[in-house]
Amino acid sequence: MAFISDYLTHDTRFVYGTQKLIVDFLRKSCHNVIKINYVSDGASAHFKNKYNMRNLAHHYKDFHIEASWTFSASGHGKGPCDGIGAVVKSTATSY
Repeated sequence: MAFISDYLTHDTRFVYGTQKLIVDFLRKSCHNVIKINYVSDGASAHFKNKYNMRNLAHHYKDFHIEASWTFSASGHGKGPCDGIGAVVKSTATSY
């Protein structure tokens, strides 16, 4: 799942808002989900900070679903985030 937004700050507020959208989407379309594993690339300023770690620690309290987060290391090859990002960017460029 990828998000396109005019909100360019990409701070904890942005991450929390997208998590809410993800949880709402999954509740409507996949009723048996019991845990979410967020996967992100090595963008430390966006995701790997104390505020988002606290957000993750409170994920169950806020959204009533367990969560974990997988961070890939920067410069260690292409992962699923890179493929999704490439498709989104390519599609957006064609419009």
